[in-house]
Amino acid sequence: GYYETCIGNACTQVKLTQAQFPVTAGDRITGAVWFSDGLFHFALYNQTQHTFYTATAADNGGPRSSAEAIVDVPVPGGAAPLANFGQVTFSDFFAKASGGDEEGGQDQD
Repeated sequence: GYYETCIGNACTQVKLTQAQFPVTAGDRITGAVWFSDGLFHFALYNQTQHTFYTATAADNGGPRSSAEAIVDVPVPGGAAPLANFGQVTFSDFFAKASGGDEEGGQDQD
């Protein structure tokens, strides 16, 4: 897996190995991202295997105006055919702006 921060088309991607955050088919994952004290904070918790991963990243000057939760195949420098993930379910996804406005629920394309 991985997480990334983006400003326009410029993205910084951090890949996680299975040793850092093990995931297998059928695992239930909880994730959170928040901004505090000039840092982005990332947290992933595998509810099935009871493992967690946390990290922080410096403010990259972005507007902090959007958030996404996706299933993707990370490939440096280009696109790759999507893997067959079978069925992936997102639930209870929400984003809360610093002003307190909240968006959430189902896919908000």
